[in-house]
Amino acid sequence: MSNLYEGKTCQICHSYLFDDDDVVVCPTCGAPQHRDCYNSLGHCGAESYHGTERQYDKVANQTVDTSNISPENSKEDNTICSRCGRLVIKGTFFCPYCGNSLNGPNGNQPGNQPLGNTGQFSGFPFGAGFAPMPVDPLGGVSPDATTDDVKASDIKEFVAVNTQRYIPKFFTLSKEKKTSWNWAAFLFPHGWLFYRKDFKPAILVSILMLAISITSLPLNIAISSIAGTLPLGYTQLDMANALIANINTIGLFPILLTLVGAVVSLTVRIICGIYGDWWYKQFTIESIKSINSNSLQEDRAAAFSKKGRVSTLWLFIAVLAISWFPTIINMIII
Repeated sequence: MSNLYEGKTCQICHSYLFDDDDVVVCPTCGAPQHRDCYNSLGHCGAESYHGTERQYDKVANQTVDTSNISPENSKEDNTICSRCGRLVIKGTFFCPYCGNSLNGPNGNQPGNQPLGNTGQFSGFPFGAGFAPMPVDPLGGVSPDATTDDVKASDIKEFVAVNTQRYIPKFFTLSKEKKTSWNWAAFLFPHGWLFYRKDFKPAILVSILMLAISITSLPLNIAISSIAGTLPLGYTQLDMANALIANINTIGLFPILLTLVGAVVSLTVRIICGIYGDWWYKQFTIESIKSINSNSLQEDRAAAFSKKGRVSTLWLFIAVLAISWFPTIINMIII
């Protein structure tokens, strides 16, 4: 590697880059990162900033500009971000404009703070030399910033887990932009919704998933009937041959019904993946507004804990119910 990037940080693992590292550079923003890190993620670690004022090449070329700082706004209660050069209230841990850590070991060294502290992979526990990396729970958003009249600090208390992802995501979503992508909502739609205590869509999605699971029952009954004609100790090859030989007996309807169920299941998952963040934002905003208007200050923490945060118990119940329901129905019918 050329020493051009030596001393800079990988935008994915946040470790320093050295002369003998295999480095790949993002063709869009020029952000350097280890080739293995880039390949494991599949895209640039600073991709979420592409096309914005926080794009890596724009930020890296910035210098601290103090020429326009007047005496009154240079008071002791302000400091200058070493990355973007903007004034920030002293004592703030992270710059609200670019997410730069203002209290880390490299806080006063321009260009040394990696982008991506607010991204999906924020919170990587090690930096250069395996030193602990600070994580901004607000994802670079100012605590007093509001979306739909709700402060980011209140959202942090309500969401509690993975706030560095959800808070910036909530601020990008609006009535005009309701779509994003949430892998957890796609892979485990009912489980994720129950985990986040968003019960209305959770119940609806669970009913749909339970109904979809029933569509495979006719095919399962037909397969079980064929399996009953095979001798004990039959192999999977024996079963496959028996199914091929009895395909006319099974009929087209059970197969089509199972395929329809699979398509509907995939459709539900895709919809949840696209709109999951929007549903969760609406649930969070409405819940916080209700708590703030109906609860005393000393009761807010308990209300946030009861209404918000996450629940592994509900996650366990939801996954168990959906997983065992088809099995129980099969046992009853077959």
